[in-house]
Amino acid sequence: MMPVETTGGLAVAGHMRHRQWRSGLFWAVLIATGLVFLAMQALTPDVSHGGRKLPIFDARVCGYDLEAARTYLNAISDTGKRTYLYSLQRLDLVFPLLLAVSIGWSILRLAPKEWGRIRHVLPFAAVPAMLADYLENLAVAGILKSASANLSPDLVRFASAATQVKYVFLAAAFIVLAALIAAAVRRRRRAGRS
Repeated sequence: MMPVETTGGLAVAGHMRHRQWRSGLFWAVLIATGLVFLAMQALTPDVSHGGRKLPIFDARVCGYDLEAARTYLNAISDTGKRTYLYSLQRLDLVFPLLLAVSIGWSILRLAPKEWGRIRHVLPFAAVPAMLADYLENLAVAGILKSASANLSPDLVRFASAATQVKYVFLAAAFIVLAALIAAAVRRRRRAGRS
């Protein structure tokens, strides 16, 4: 006689497939985030002034002032400016979202289930950095479309502030993630000793 599959067994099998699918999607998002980041690095224009390489506006953790923005605009080639505006910034439309989802989902996976609702709130730690990144992108596009001599000091201040705020919020999200990783390692070590 053939064994009959119970509804409980079907539910467990369905749950396992769903869990595997979610896990695969999680890793696909992490890989996509890494690939977009690498593509952005490859497309970053090589800009130099006075014998030193100038970082793009988005990578200036401590921000920049009007003079630094003018120096960059005067040093970047037309091809470099087009690459920054139309290739790098297009990838940077996707990257903040991918990064926020990667960080948030990692936080959710690491947060203990017994934390209840707070477990579902913690992933939102990545959202402020994403929003600041999008504001930064808009402001940087405005800078890149401006002539150096006509560059608005207010636009530069706003773009610089958005860049700095982005990095502060990213640091906060990574601190949350690092704390959860450390806690998960401690839990596994304790479970291994038991």
